[in-house]
Amino acid sequence: MLAFLRFLPAVLLVSSFLVRKDVTASSVSCDDSESSALPVFSLDELLISLQHPDGSRDTFDFFKVVRGEDRRSSFTDHMGKVVNYKSFQDRVILADFWYLRCRPCIMELPGLDLLNKSIESDKFDIITFANDPMPEIQEKLLSKRDYDFRVISDVRLVSQKSYPTKILFDKNGGIVDYRTYGSTGHSAYDKLVRRYQPLVTKVLQKQ
Repeated sequence: MLAFLRFLPAVLLVSSFLVRKDVTASSVSCDDSESSALPVFSLDELLISLQHPDGSRDTFDFFKVVRGEDRRSSFTDHMGKVVNYKSFQDRVILADFWYLRCRPCIMELPGLDLLNKSIESDKFDIITFANDPMPEIQEKLLSKRDYDFRVISDVRLVSQKSYPTKILFDKNGGIVDYRTYGSTGHSAYDKLVRRYQPLVTKVLQKQ
């Protein structure tokens, strides 16, 4: 009974997320605890909000873009290349949602870089979505290191707000892995590579 009471606050917190899907912006969390792996989201949709250069925003289901059901929505990465439904067709994609002030988000970015370089396949790609404007990303991150993955700016999670969120998709747009926590410390990048390298390799070989 005492053990149950000890975990009761966490149970109530998860329940509140399950009931409320319209979580306010103030509830954005940056999590480095692996205990947060309990899903509090629907795998049927992932609503995101994209801010355009004119300040307007579009909100749409990211999963529909991945599955090719939404052929209208598109993004532009830091190199000026368009990312749309075609970018996910017949490819294994690791999507990462992050922001600059999220410590586990930043600590894991070198791991994404190493992972992309270690997977020798033109059927694998890493696409990251930052909740920050591109000028700030360029100044604080990209000007200091040349990362080997795509960066898309001004994308905000709507239906759930845990950062970092990483989703691994197979070539058919199916979800292979969904993680809503990150690691900190000097071994963060190594842990990420050890987690995803065998998983990505297996998915590539399977299909």
